[in-house]
Amino acid sequence: MVRFLHSSDLHLDRPFKGLSELSGSALQAVRQSTFSAWQKIVQYAIDEQLDFVLLVGDSYDGSMRSLRAQKELQKGLQQLQAYNIPVIISYGASDYAEGEWARFTLPDNVTVLPTKTTTLTLPLANESIKLTGCSYAHGEMPTALLDTYPQADKEMLHIAMLYGEVKPAEAATKHYDYLALGGRHQQVVIQESPRMVYCGTPQSTSVTEVGNKGFYDVTLTKESCSMHFVHTSAILYVKQEVDASEVRYANDLMVLCHKTCNALRDKYRATIVQITLTNLTAEGSKLWHSTKPAEWLAVLRDMESEQLPLVWLAAIDAVTSAPRPVTNSAQQVIDTMHSWSADEWQDVLADIYQSGTVARLMQEQALDMHTLLHEAEQLFLRKMQEN
Repeated sequence: MVRFLHSSDLHLDRPFKGLSELSGSALQAVRQSTFSAWQKIVQYAIDEQLDFVLLVGDSYDGSMRSLRAQKELQKGLQQLQAYNIPVIISYGASDYAEGEWARFTLPDNVTVLPTKTTTLTLPLANESIKLTGCSYAHGEMPTALLDTYPQADKEMLHIAMLYGEVKPAEAATKHYDYLALGGRHQQVVIQESPRMVYCGTPQSTSVTEVGNKGFYDVTLTKESCSMHFVHTSAILYVKQEVDASEVRYANDLMVLCHKTCNALRDKYRATIVQITLTNLTAEGSKLWHSTKPAEWLAVLRDMESEQLPLVWLAAIDAVTSAPRPVTNSAQQVIDTMHSWSADEWQDVLADIYQSGTVARLMQEQALDMHTLLHEAEQLFLRKMQEN
């Protein structure tokens, strides 16, 4: 029996997306979050005295690895070395092996898998196991990567590490006792037996990556596999619907949002949230439309700015009983769009057509002018409302 930690997609020091307006202590907390998640991984492995740690791709966010990211990874690896915990690392599409960076010497407990698929024997205290995997040489998945993986050893526990997409039926023919996958930021078990698992990223770095993130603590024998998902997110991203049926005045809305933020503090601690107001009455809808979303957002952020733990409102919108009134100038733009012919639309979109990828997709799918016009109108109105 072995017990190990399966993690991937650390993306240490990754720039956060969609949070350009953060500043001060909030910005510092977000910038530190990937490092905090990594330290939780290290401390857990030490506290639980795990047999080894797997890091399956994208420990760094790019081929040009920042010095800070390398320093923090090195620090954690040295802490694991002090407790004789081996670490096996593979590089993925973001931190591929052929990139250029100021390199750090890794501790002796660390094995970095080469770019050619390799099987190694890992001697442990109670038994030895076999482990197969490879690193990406460049930023794209090698062709037919799974084909380069050998059949599993029938006698010894045999684990495989693979960054990228696999088809469970094809991977099952290799008969590995556990397939540790990387490259997805959401945790998912794609097959129960034999176990094939994406553990996801330990820390979200975008407002689109919602929910708790973490890693798997895995106990494995030839006959069984048990897994425990351990949360590591220093900051949680949440999409929250809020019942606004009682909102009549601006202070009602502000109190409601403040209560929502406090509830998130109590439940998750540090949180970045997208709030959607639901069940607004006609009166509430009129109130919401009386002020631009950006102004609501600025006031609500100011209310929460001194509160701890951090709760940052990334966005706020509403499902209303009536559309926001369209100004005369906006209506003129919409009328102009409706007056354009198909040829005039193609003139407007000429720059987009210059993209080879877009042009190919346009050829593959007929351009529906009615749909295009509707989506352009909705996008225009949404941007007008935001500003």
